[in-house]
Amino acid sequence: MRFLCLHGEYFLKALIVFNYNTVLKTSGLNIYFGRGTTAKIFEMQTARIRQALGRGHQFVFANGNVPTEPDAGAAAISDEYFGFVGNTSREHEDLYYDLLDIVNTQGPFDGLMGFSEGGAIAAWMLIENSKRPLTFGPLKCAIFFSAAVPFDPDVVRTGLIKPVDPAIEGEMIKIPTAHVWSGENEVNVKGAQSLASLCDAKNRETFVHSLGHNVPGSKSDSEALAGTLRIIERTIEQAKDQASDQGQNRHLAALSTPTRARASCAPRNENLAMDLIPYLPKEQQEALLAGPALAPPQGIVANFDNPPNQNDIAHATFVICLFFATFSFLVRMYARLLGLRSVKLEDGIQLSFLVASVFALCFTCIPYQKIWDFTIPGKCIKKSELEITSATIHFASDIVILVLPQKVIWSLHMSLKKKLGVSFIFSLGVLACLSAVLRLVSTIEYSTTDDVTYAVSAVVLWALAEMTCGFIVLGMPTAPKVLLETRLISRIKSSFKSWTGSNQDESKNTGLSEASKSSKTANSYHKINDSGVPLRNLKSLDSSESTERLRDFVTKPENSIIRTTQLSTSEDYDYERQVQYDQLQRQHPWHQKRSLPAMSVLDGVSLMAKYFAGATVTYWLVVFAYRALLHPLSKYPGPFVAKLTEGYAGFFAGLQRLHLITYKNHQEYGNVVRIAPNRLVFNSAKALHDIYDNDRVVKSRVYLVTLGFTGSINVFSAIDKIVHRSKRKLIGAGVSERAMREFEHTMAEQIDIFLKQIVQSSRKPEAVNMSTRCKRLTMDVIGLLAFGYPMNTQTNERYRTLHGGIEASNAHNNILMQWPRLQSRVIAYPLHYLTLAAQKQAFELIENMIKTRTAEDKNSRRDLYAQIADQLETNPEFRQSDIWSEALFLIPAGGDTTAAGISALLFYLTRHLECYRKLGQEIRTAFSSSNEIHGGPQLSNCQYLRACIDEALRISSPVNGTLWRELAADDDGTIPFIVDGHVIPKGVQVGVNIYSLHHNPEYFPDPHTFNPERWLSGEETERRRMKDAFAPFQIGYRGCAGKPMAYLEISLVIAKLLWYFDFESAPGDAGQVGGGKIGDRTGRHRTGEFQMYDVFASGHDGPMLMFMPRGNHCEELLAE
Repeated sequence: MRFLCLHGEYFLKALIVFNYNTVLKTSGLNIYFGRGTTAKIFEMQTARIRQALGRGHQFVFANGNVPTEPDAGAAAISDEYFGFVGNTSREHEDLYYDLLDIVNTQGPFDGLMGFSEGGAIAAWMLIENSKRPLTFGPLKCAIFFSAAVPFDPDVVRTGLIKPVDPAIEGEMIKIPTAHVWSGENEVNVKGAQSLASLCDAKNRETFVHSLGHNVPGSKSDSEALAGTLRIIERTIEQAKDQASDQGQNRHLAALSTPTRARASCAPRNENLAMDLIPYLPKEQQEALLAGPALAPPQGIVANFDNPPNQNDIAHATFVICLFFATFSFLVRMYARLLGLRSVKLEDGIQLSFLVASVFALCFTCIPYQKIWDFTIPGKCIKKSELEITSATIHFASDIVILVLPQKVIWSLHMSLKKKLGVSFIFSLGVLACLSAVLRLVSTIEYSTTDDVTYAVSAVVLWALAEMTCGFIVLGMPTAPKVLLETRLISRIKSSFKSWTGSNQDESKNTGLSEASKSSKTANSYHKINDSGVPLRNLKSLDSSESTERLRDFVTKPENSIIRTTQLSTSEDYDYERQVQYDQLQRQHPWHQKRSLPAMSVLDGVSLMAKYFAGATVTYWLVVFAYRALLHPLSKYPGPFVAKLTEGYAGFFAGLQRLHLITYKNHQEYGNVVRIAPNRLVFNSAKALHDIYDNDRVVKSRVYLVTLGFTGSINVFSAIDKIVHRSKRKLIGAGVSERAMREFEHTMAEQIDIFLKQIVQSSRKPEAVNMSTRCKRLTMDVIGLLAFGYPMNTQTNERYRTLHGGIEASNAHNNILMQWPRLQSRVIAYPLHYLTLAAQKQAFELIENMIKTRTAEDKNSRRDLYAQIADQLETNPEFRQSDIWSEALFLIPAGGDTTAAGISALLFYLTRHLECYRKLGQEIRTAFSSSNEIHGGPQLSNCQYLRACIDEALRISSPVNGTLWRELAADDDGTIPFIVDGHVIPKGVQVGVNIYSLHHNPEYFPDPHTFNPERWLSGEETERRRMKDAFAPFQIGYRGCAGKPMAYLEISLVIAKLLWYFDFESAPGDAGQVGGGKIGDRTGRHRTGEFQMYDVFASGHDGPMLMFMPRGNHCEELLAE
């Protein structure tokens, strides 16, 4: 098993004897509880336990994220010390996300091991797992050493700490646990006992030693070590047994789906279970057979004793339909292959579709044996979706077969009787369409019912009827051709005429007198009638003549007309067959290929274009019909166009206001909106955590479009969890709180440059566009943080175009993410070309930064590159190309988002003067000089500043759009994926629109009003509800790693601006820059809202401000 090991904060120094023969000094005391520990110390403390457990287990030791100051005597072990619980509300709030980051970057884990404070944290994680399954992965067991009582996870996320009371909560932890604590010199005996009370009594093991607040094994006490190992081994074995039982129970649950009792079913076979699942014990097989039956369908009475059997009728129907379908198919193939010697496009399409359908049915499972043996491990596609798709395509083809031939039929040169006959044959397509509709309806019902064997009969019946009608319509019109072309049919016809006396029939048709008939045999002339040339002696003559009276010669001889026809023949010429063929050609002119005029190239191209256009229109009509009526998401509301195409979202993404139209859709359709054919967007805090706080969920495949033409994967575009974990590990240390403390001095230097330039603008005076200034500031800061490269955009124009290129690239990628079909090369290249110049210049600048930095010694600066370079040397999974890909991510992610936050807050402060006054008072009373304004407790205690920042980030978030997620590819979907009560099919992309959520009045009353007090006042439950719905930097293990940097930079800039200046909006129209416009119909009508433009991140402009220096403070700034 794999354990995550969490260290404590205090330990018994006097009694610690480590595996490395290191003894910590004490200050002359026999027992001394010292503060200051690390993962390395905990690794030493558990060395003997881990050695005794054997190599079958893995132990990962993680440091806390809160630096602590060690007590005397601890420096012999390490240079730095950590804890998990901080001293400020911000550190408490970040605890949840820090732990998620540890699990997702170093996990998954089977169990937890914690000592002291680490034990409390481990218990806290288990409680969170019990409330929100799999938050920290599928944990199976836990081991606690002198652990304290855990905190309430719901309260921790609000920034507070509240212990869980076992008397109220009961047994919250159900997995096997081992509890070890000391009966003597223990820091918190009651805490360890309370934690044990929170665990299931059936699954917990306890052991009490006398070694004090310590881990048995770190001091030579074989009895304590043996007792500890004993309960740990029992706990691990119990966890393995339960995991095995759960796996078998899940399989049994799948097998024990109730079977509906039906009147048509066969008597129960008592050996059925043994035939299907012979590996199960007999008791379990009998339990399955004795399980409850489903209720029969409405109007059906279950009859297990004497069920009716109509298989004979079913077999007869099947044989008849199969005969007609097969005969029609063979007739058409004979006519095409042996008669006309050509195959039409529709024949190829039909054959291809039939072959593809057969292959799809044969390979629905891998391996294919799983089709009939569900006990074999493997994967299967959803057969119901395949059948629905097949039924839909058949219905569309039946419509085409019904409609298209009618116009051609009625334009032929045939008698009305023949037209009606041919039209009637094609009209059988109505039956085919009706059968196809009923087949589709019964297929949908079949896909949703539990009674599969009952519902499938209707599907088979209507599929058989639709197939038979379709083949008759497709094949029977070619039957005359076959009858005329086949010699056997011709001979049968001739023989039949001879046997029935064809001469009498002929005379009747011509109207000749008996006298004339009797003389016919005396001469060499024979009559040619309308039905052909039935002259028996024609072949024996070199030539022959025939005379025919076309009018009555006897009664009106003067009006008689005599027509004489002379025919020449040879022995091997079949006149009867030729005449019959000529007659067929006259009736069916489309067969006369030789008589058609030669088609020009232009006409050929035009004809092909028409066919292609028709096929394309038909295809998309079928696709649109499926998406609107039959798609699994068809029941969800949303704009009609959005249900049909992703172009709806792509269009508004191109207009850079997709977040506004999504907000409007939520107001119209509710909290769940179908924004694209295969996408649902939610607007609730529950959905936020169900999606982004879920280990089963990964980034959508649409993130791959951000690879663009570079093909580089970075922490933003990585979909695979392992790859993302590696990327996150690569850059995570560079933007952590600890790294920010080291980097703060460099950041402060850039902020001072920013402030000095504002001083110069205030002396002119001139209005300052804060978006422009803030973008330059944050770009310089992120350049120094990432690669120690001074871009100097605040003082030099050389790199100022970089931001424009990045914004163009973001806008380009955002359109592709919303409308992935545009990423095809035919469309993507022109779209990419529109922003190519700006992107190319940006990439060249970044490449120059990298080359310059890599040419220097890696330790010349303590920037992110130095840490990446260390990883490249020690970790083979990282490559040099990773530097390039992460640079493309860090520059926009670390620069633009922070600039958006600063600009938004300045906008709102100048429009809410009471908030401006209160914040200015807080800053100017909390600090006595500008030198005191830096990261630390003093700045963190400026609660109104934090409230103002959060409120600005809420109304105008740096990322306003929807971050799409979907189930991981390796998730088989057997466990339902539920988002806010909705079961989401696998493959469907889901997300929460941040702008909509942050403006949802259910969580934020009066959401469009800038009101920082909402974060400070009100009841705790209200603040907790707001916190749950607040996600400007996202949540979960995919949340923004640069959150500490963003808060620090925004806090420093705003605090120093208020320390050095008074400021207000510029007069006139300049003061309106950044706000909405009255009467705007695109959603930008709120003049008091700082407008963000959705380019995945947020584009923005303004506000335009006028600055006035405060006293002599600016002189001090300029003197520095």
